[in-house]
Amino acid sequence: IPTPPPSLQWYGVSNNNLIGEIPSSVCNLTSLMGLDLSKNNLDGTIPECIGNLSSSLLEIDLGNNNFHGQIPENFAKGCMLKSFRINDNKLEGSLPRSLANCNDLNLLNAGNNNLNDTFPNWLGNLDQLHVLILRSNGFYGQVDSFDVIVSLTHLRIIDLSHNNFSGYLPTLFFEHLHAIREGYGKKIEPEYMKDKFGQVIVNYGSDLSFTEKGLET
Repeated sequence: IPTPPPSLQWYGVSNNNLIGEIPSSVCNLTSLMGLDLSKNNLDGTIPECIGNLSSSLLEIDLGNNNFHGQIPENFAKGCMLKSFRINDNKLEGSLPRSLANCNDLNLLNAGNNNLNDTFPNWLGNLDQLHVLILRSNGFYGQVDSFDVIVSLTHLRIIDLSHNNFSGYLPTLFFEHLHAIREGYGKKIEPEYMKDKFGQVIVNYGSDLSFTEKGLET
């Protein structure tokens, strides 16, 4: 991966054939707002400093690589993240509870990994979450936290397929998914996953896939 200058704000090298690990020089990018290394052949572990950079980072996309090990657990208080994608890797362990510090998180995609944990009930703190994808992991147990059921009212996409969840899906959970019903039938492009920074428009929901009737779409 090329070493960027420390003043860089947006770093996108997705859809290439880059190999190797994330260099430690990434830790020096204290002005970084967006990091997109997705769809390469990168491996190794995710540097711990990624969590420390979350006070400036709005978007992290490390999806579709070969990263292994655990997800950093040190997302700072005041975390600014709006989109966190680590899907389609070989990550293990649990989702970091410190992601609860990222109050503005719109999208969390941890699908297609080797995560092994109960349902992350602490997600109930993230009342701006629009997209939650946990598919194809080893999540287990019941989805029965009252905090989650009544808090995730902004969810528009939720994909829990291909895990080991058990028990009943709580009726209250679906009754509170108000955002899924908003704007149904309107032939306009949704604006809820976009931000504009000067001339740069960031679409946090681009290139999403989810499972419908057993097929990834």
